[in-house]
Amino acid sequence: MIKVNKYLSVGETAEMLGVSVPTIRRWQKSGKIQESYRTLGNHRRFSINSIRVLLGINFERKIVGYARVSSHDQKGKGSAYLPILTKLRIEQELSDQV
Repeated sequence: MIKVNKYLSVGETAEMLGVSVPTIRRWQKSGKIQESYRTLGNHRRFSINSIRVLLGINFERKIVGYARVSSHDQKGKGSAYLPILTKLRIEQELSDQV
């Protein structure tokens, strides 16, 4: 199981991509994947973002708000919920950034 952190070792990167460790090293030397930094022991570390770029994956999220009225009498009053939904969306975006 791969730990969810910002940087991965060569082995964790290889496991995530389903390739061998020498393949990751070869890709790094050829410029296909960029290492983020090296540890004091000279071990490569790769960011999750560099793997996303390699795979062409865009992890941007879109937040969708949905409000439903429960009776015919409430129909047309959906705009009253807009400030509440906006506040919840802002709170969600802020919590995602932490």
